[in-house]
Amino acid sequence: MRRFALIATAAAILVSLAAPPVQAAGLVHCVNQTHRGACYEPIWVDGRQVRMVFPQAGNDLPADRGTDAMSFYVLAPQTDDPQATLPFPHDHVVPAAPGEAGYSVLLHGYLVLCSPEGLSSGACVASVVGFPGFGTLPLAESVNGQALTSAEPIESALDDGLVVLLDPGAEFLGIINPGADSGPGA
Repeated sequence: MRRFALIATAAAILVSLAAPPVQAAGLVHCVNQTHRGACYEPIWVDGRQVRMVFPQAGNDLPADRGTDAMSFYVLAPQTDDPQATLPFPHDHVVPAAPGEAGYSVLLHGYLVLCSPEGLSSGACVASVVGFPGFGTLPLAESVNGQALTSAEPIESALDDGLVVLLDPGAEFLGIINPGADSGPGA
């Protein structure tokens, strides 16, 4: 029943996001948000930047929802203009868009870090950041010279031991707004 309620809530939000742009004018970038409520941030999916809306302002969800979460990778900025700046400059990657296998509005956040092997071999380039509660971390910027703008190179580097995932335990809702491309700075 919880799974149905989660899907129904996400569907209602998705329908509201498809409303004409005039109705969506109040939606702000999560970094600029001054009150609790829905916000958006750009994300990478399949090498393309799109807009993801966080209907509950990125707040964690209660545990035990009985549904699988899609990975939400947080890594070093992939362009000169990071998708978000708090608590450090970073970008986001998800493995699927609406209509693709594995897509879910329930997300589980992971920090993508260069592994000791990736760093020592030079295969993984890192941007060193401070993350509250975790200290200084080597946030992955590229692997084997490849940008990390889709899940495939991240997951391949994970299989090869060049990156590791740090799980801060964050699960939240996020809905990709089809057709809402978000270029740098959006």
